[in-house]
Order: sequence, then structure tokens, then C-alpha cells
Amino acid sequence: MTNESTLSQAARLERTYDAPAELVWELLTTADGLEEWFAPGGFESRVRELNVRPGGELRYTMTATGPEQIEFLRSTGNPLSVEVLKTFTEVVPGSRLAYLSAIDFVPGQEPYEHLTTVDISAAGDRTKLVMTLDPLHDEAWTQQHRAHRSEELDHLGAAISRRADYHAEVRIAAPIDAVFAAVSSVDGLRGWWTTDVGGSPEPGGELRFTFTDGMAVMRVEERTPSAPGRLAVERWTCLGHTGQPEWDKTTVTFRLTEVGPGATRLEFTHGGLRPPLDCYGHCSAGWSYLMGSLASLAETGTGRPVSPRAGASGRP
Repeated sequence: MTNESTLSQAARLERTYDAPAELVWELLTTADGLEEWFAPGGFESRVRELNVRPGGELRYTMTATGPEQIEFLRSTGNPLSVEVLKTFTEVVPGSRLAYLSAIDFVPGQEPYEHLTTVDISAAGDRTKLVMTLDPLHDEAWTQQHRAHRSEELDHLGAAISRRADYHAEVRIAAPIDAVFAAVSSVDGLRGWWTTDVGGSPEPGGELRFTFTDGMAVMRVEERTPSAPGRLAVERWTCLGHTGQPEWDKTTVTFRLTEVGPGATRLEFTHGGLRPPLDCYGHCSAGWSYLMGSLASLAETGTGRPVSPRAGASGRP
């Protein structure tokens, strides 16, 4: 979601990202994170110094990499790389950053400092970010600066997508209790995931899922049946997967919301399953298939579970 509004003395750029606030904060306050997105289009940044505390500094080199940007800078006699300095004035871990930027590159303009404030807050499983920008010395520079910062926030969104946990939302034409039974009982899980499921589905219990490539063990951390407000949650921690070691200590969450008579919204998250992992492509495709299998079981009574004995791949 994007919303941008201009106030009399400042501009607010707003984004809501499909990622936890911890991930957004990491991308805002680490060298590796900033280098993924903190530059306008056609440029890249390399952090030289980063000390995230009041009075600490961020120093980085911004270099033109796009053909149009390189051609423009050369035609105007400007260097392809510039050193940039920002000084933090306020740091509230996990929620707020404020910093001053040195504006010392405008011909005919005395150098001055410009304030940017970034606030982030959790919005369910998403994160709302508000960037507040003071105006620059004139309207033309102010509008150009706001456009560049808006573009950077789009780049942040792209970086989040590259790092974010696997997430899927499915609308299922079935009552919430039926969907919850499918994700929180041994018989239900056998009906849509793998036919070989055992163990205890109670909180603190362990569920065992057997596939052709090994076995996964999940500890049940939360089991909250639907209640007033018609919300239900099932959450597990993976204690190990003999065929997919990258699953170790990841989490699986089913969040169910009643959205109408006989209709349920499933928000599924595999926490820790992220694009950089070797298994991500295969596992995300598998989860996509299994979400359809789960919906089919809840809606028709017949799912499409994999069968280890039949030689099907059980990596979701």
C-alpha cells in the first residue's frame, strides 16, 4: 500500500510492507540491508561507516551504475561517485530513526542540514512505515528529493520481498471450524499434506510428518480454536527435517479469520523460509500446491495429500 501527502512544513511518505517490523528495521539499520535498497534508480550505495545511535554517523558512497545516469553526470561534468554523510539524531530501536543529511552539493547554495524521520510500527503481520521529510531550500529541489525518497521506499519494498518469509493468503469456501480441524488434527493433516502423519496435536506436543526424502518434526506452540470474533491460530516450530535441514527452527503459522457465512480467510506463513535459501523455490511451489489441497479438503472433503509410499515428493 502506498500513500503520500504533503504538509505545510513536511512531507509524509507512507508504505505498508508484507513483512515483520524486525525485518524492516534490519534493512534500515545494517550495512548489508542498506546496500540492498538505499539509492535512487540507476545508482548503488556502499556503506563505509555505520553507527546507529544518537550522534552516530552513516557514511556511504553512492555511485551511478545506470547508463542514463552515467551519461548525464558525465555530460554535466559531475563525478560518478559521491560521498554521503548522515548523522543520527534519534534512535528508538525497532520503531524510530531520525537523521540529518548534509546538503552541501547545490551550486550557489550555502551548505545546510536536512532532517528525515522514519517511524515503523507493526500492523498485524505487516509493517507500516512513515517517512517524514523536511522541505529543502526551494520547491523544485524539495519535489525532486521527495520523488527520489519515494523511489527508495519502493526499492525497500523490493528488498523486503527478496528477504521476506514465505506467505500465502487463501480464501476457502468452508466454515472456519472445518478449516481449523484440517490444520490442527492428525486426521485433518493426513487429508491434505502427507498421508503419513503421527504424534500429538496438543500444545507442547510433537507432530511427525514423513516424506519420501525424510521426516519433519513440528512442536505445537499454539492451538487457539475459533472464538468470539471468529479467529483461530495454529503455530508450530520445526525441530528438524532430515531431508530439508534449512527448515530447522523455522515456524509454520496458520491464521484463520471468518469472512462470511461458510467462508474463511487463511493467512499462512512459513517463518524463516526465505528466497536466499536453496530450498525456497521447491518448497514455495510445494506450499502453493498444498494450500490448494487444504482448500479442497475443507470445501469438498477430499484433499490431494502426497503419499510417501507412492513415491511422491513430500517436500511441501
